[in-house]
Amino acid sequence: MTSDTSPNALPQDSSAVDLENTKVMALLAEIEDLKACFQQILLKEKNDYDSLNKSYGGTD
Repeated sequence: MTSDTSPNALPQDSSAVDLENTKVMALLAEIEDLKACFQQILLKEKNDYDSLNKSYGGTD
């Protein structure tokens, strides 16, 4: 068999694989943090909208 030298080849060295896994896990953690931030923003916006709607006599 020949080794794959394409840019998309998987790393053969286990330390390189561990490094890539660490990078992926860090990115996933960052995505989860951003997701939580967006959910807080959306909840605040919804609460602000609901509050304004009620203050002007609107219905949900």
